[in-house]
Amino acid sequence: MLMPAIVIGDDGTTLEEVHDQIMTQKSMLWIAHVDERWVMSFVLTVENGALYAWLIGGELMSEWLDDVIVAMKRYAKESGLTHLKSVARPGLAKKLRSKGWKTTAEIIRTEL
Repeated sequence: MLMPAIVIGDDGTTLEEVHDQIMTQKSMLWIAHVDERWVMSFVLTVENGALYAWLIGGELMSEWLDDVIVAMKRYAKESGLTHLKSVARPGLAKKLRSKGWKTTAEIIRTEL
């Protein structure tokens, strides 16, 4: 579920690096099911007072996004964090902005 996000994200991150982040407890892997079907994976890190969702993969977003945001907020508050942040492709960014998230930066690229 995460491999398409790794490929699309195109920042040089490998699946092995993601695995290492999770296994060394530097990052957390969250998953969600809809009707016993695995539909979402998030890799999250605590960073500078934020719960940072830096790798997101999934389908049927409209069925799980609100619940995941509620869970992330609850976890962040219980952990003494001050905010959530995420790297998001345009479709997810649009959905997050509609839920009150603000764009603080954009990552853009061009081919050489």
